[in-house]
Amino acid sequence: MRDKILIIDDDREIVDLLHSYLTLYGIPNQNILKAYDPVIGLNTFNENQHSIISVICDYYMPKASGAELCEIIKKNQPSTFLIIQSGDKEIKQENLNYVDAVIHKPFPYRKFEIILKQVFKV
Repeated sequence: MRDKILIIDDDREIVDLLHSYLTLYGIPNQNILKAYDPVIGLNTFNENQHSIISVICDYYMPKASGAELCEIIKKNQPSTFLIIQSGDKEIKQENLNYVDAVIHKPFPYRKFEIILKQVFKV
C-alpha cells in the first residue's frame, strides 16, 4: 500500500514544519519519512519506493537540486506525486518536467492542504 510521504530538505526547521502539517492533515508519524540530504533522500526513496505516494523536496540543496532528484524519482516510479518547495518565486511548475506541484515558502497550512488533497485525490 502506498501511504508514506518522504520529506527531503537540508533545513531541519522546514522538515519539522512539514512533519507537523502532515500530522495535522492526519498522516500517521510512521508514514512520514525524513531525509536531510538529497543522497540520503534518494536512498530512502529507493528502499521504500513501493510504499511512497509522495515526495516533498526542497529545490536548493547541497549535492543535488530538487529538480534533479525529482527527475530520477519520477523515472523510477512515475506515479509518485512530486512536490517541490522553494523560497524562490521564479521557480514555476510549468518549467519543471517531473514535478506535480510547486509551493513557495513560507506557506500556510491551508495552502499546503490544497496540495495534499491533490496527492490523496480528496
